[in-house]
Amino acid sequence: MDSDTLLRALEKVQEFTRLVEKPIESYLLATVEEDLKEPILHQAKSGGKRLRPGMVLLSCWAVNGNPKDAVPAAAAIEILHTYSLVIDDIIDNADLRRGQATTWKRYGMHLGLLTGILHREAAFLAMQDTSNPQLVESLLSKSICRATQGEILDLKYTMKESVIEKDTLPRPTSMTIDDYNRMIWLKTAQFFGVACRIGALEGKANERQQRLAQQYGDEVGLAFQIMDDVLDLKGNPAEFGKETGKDLKEGKLGNLPLLLAFLDMNEQEKSKLLEILKRGANKEDDVDTAIHLIEKYDGINRAIREAQQHAEKAKRSIQNFPNKTAVEMMELLADYMILRNK
Repeated sequence: MDSDTLLRALEKVQEFTRLVEKPIESYLLATVEEDLKEPILHQAKSGGKRLRPGMVLLSCWAVNGNPKDAVPAAAAIEILHTYSLVIDDIIDNADLRRGQATTWKRYGMHLGLLTGILHREAAFLAMQDTSNPQLVESLLSKSICRATQGEILDLKYTMKESVIEKDTLPRPTSMTIDDYNRMIWLKTAQFFGVACRIGALEGKANERQQRLAQQYGDEVGLAFQIMDDVLDLKGNPAEFGKETGKDLKEGKLGNLPLLLAFLDMNEQEKSKLLEILKRGANKEDDVDTAIHLIEKYDGINRAIREAQQHAEKAKRSIQNFPNKTAVEMMELLADYMILRNK
């Protein structure tokens, strides 16, 4: 598929997401004093593709619902996603996101944490305006719990010594592909799945359609996270909005290209890579050395093929949805997950 077709599809998705921009800001500022407006809007205004709210609206439309009915749900999901980014940046001690200073870096640790709390509560305000507030709140609360477990697993498989010193999590010296898949489903993919399920729910879909929408979102989310891992190692920092080798510098073993290569390495190579992760790739050639080892075992291409399989599964799950225009856009969105460069 050519890039122009994908770009046009993404532009159509973004037309949908414009429906949620003002509601997002309204919910975020609903109970906020004047001096907190700038920090609470900082992350929301830093850009982003608005994939999750777009998927809510498309899933609603795909089952012949009215996308406007799903706007409060879409706003709630994007606010919760932004909340997770604010907290994630604090945990990772990250200075930049989307090429701009992170919230905590710009406004300080205390205000960063408080801003995160305000995001979470604003999301619950938005949920009250959905067609089924109790069910939506239950689905999203469980999703947040799962995402938190995923973040804990991400920490568990972080080998950087300066990180290990700050907590008491047991650290294994290896990780299986099953461990990785569970981690990224919890941390990332299941939230995409819940977003699509809620979109179908707001479109008055039956239970089977809701499950299929959730399956689509799960598979798209897995593809998205795998490609995030790929872009971390080979993406253009100016386009991706993050520095190359950020996972290496954070000491993370849970990066699929890295893990696929690591599991095939000899003991000497495994030891070398673990040492790089332990020190957070802080020597001049550490990132290049690690990427060279990963490429030696074709880790990047193997990970891309894995992401492609998830995208194909996603597309198959929605084939029988009634609104074929929406289905086509959702298929193109699944393809975009593989071909994106940021």
